[in-house]
Amino acid sequence: MKISTEKTDQQQINLTIEVNDEDMESHIQIACNRMSKKMNFPGFRKGKVPRSVLENSLGKQRLVQESLDTLIPEVVFKAVDKEKIEIVATPVVSVESLDPKLKILAKVALVPIVNLSSYEKFKIVQSKNKIGVKEINNVIDQVRESQLTWIPVERSVKRGDSLIIDFEINSDEKTITSQNKMEFIVDYGKDHVESIPGFSEKLIKMNIGDEKKFNLKFPENFPDEKLRNKSGEFKVLVHEIKEKALPELNDDFAKSLGEGLESVKELKEKVRENLKLNAENEWNNRIIEDFINQVMDDSKFVVAPILVDQESENIVKRQKEYIESRKLDFDEYLKNSEKTYEGLLEESREVAEKNIFRSLIINEISIKENIKVEEKEVIEEIKRWEENNNKNNNISKDQVEQNIRQSIKDRLIMDKILKLAKDRVVKSKDKQKK
Repeated sequence: MKISTEKTDQQQINLTIEVNDEDMESHIQIACNRMSKKMNFPGFRKGKVPRSVLENSLGKQRLVQESLDTLIPEVVFKAVDKEKIEIVATPVVSVESLDPKLKILAKVALVPIVNLSSYEKFKIVQSKNKIGVKEINNVIDQVRESQLTWIPVERSVKRGDSLIIDFEINSDEKTITSQNKMEFIVDYGKDHVESIPGFSEKLIKMNIGDEKKFNLKFPENFPDEKLRNKSGEFKVLVHEIKEKALPELNDDFAKSLGEGLESVKELKEKVRENLKLNAENEWNNRIIEDFINQVMDDSKFVVAPILVDQESENIVKRQKEYIESRKLDFDEYLKNSEKTYEGLLEESREVAEKNIFRSLIINEISIKENIKVEEKEVIEEIKRWEENNNKNNNISKDQVEQNIRQSIKDRLIMDKILKLAKDRVVKSKDKQKK
């Protein structure tokens, strides 16, 4: 195996690997054995087809191509090991030529270089969210809303009512959709009948038994492209009108919520405590992000392009999984949003870079601040894990220890960053010049 190296100025090294005949032959034989077990050849049992028969039937080039699945990973990692390269991601490999010798190009990302900013100079201006009577009452109102009931009424439709309606939509003398006895909440700005703005307003002041016809324009983002910006005729018949009935705010309501509450006063105090805790957590997160962003913006990085490429692919992969988890077709999503997979990759590069830089900054801070995990804490966490988990769990103890150790380290790092951030919080709106 011959190896030539080319170091770039972006922490990436390109390895050109020429594979010798011995390695090539051994992997062709592995491919033959694999194909012999999968393919049917008259006169031979599966797994017993001679190489000569496979070669005559399929051609040597086919066997060579099949051998690459096992050969490429082996020779690339042998080359990386031989050159004593510390890799931080899976190499990106391409076949440069097959004849007369197999030649492979492997792009290998090296450990990124970080010139960490001197973060002692930074200042942070972040105020905590205030908790007052208004905020407390808003939460209590939300709790009451979650326990509302609907009461039938004999009056005209108002905003916030729940209706039972028949409706029909026509366009170009064709029925687009029709539903009977459908429940609909009258709420401006939140129309959801085929996403038609203005539908709710047209129902105001209607009475039970009323039938109404009106025209509305289909919006530009209407799901059916053929109807976008067209006018549609709507027919609505009101069967039933109900209004909200919120539970009365009294001691009985407070008791019904559980958690040992006995009165409205205790409920308000409980809400105040929760809001205060949430505000503290939100503030902590904000100053951590502010601190990390300042350090990141003032630091210098040299990162291999293929690291950014791979992070971009991870971002788009997560986006695809999210879309499909909502029972949507990813290709259809791309078509409707007038985007391409390659376009999404390009769009995500900036976020990918920031993700990598952020991770590098956190790691560099942990080194500078000498963050270490105490062995005693690891042992205690392992014991707790063993007490709370089935001992027949497939996860090995080594893997558990590794996960726990990393989890503790991550917590210690973020605790330290929070302290560094808190030490730099100032009341003045004017930050000290860097």
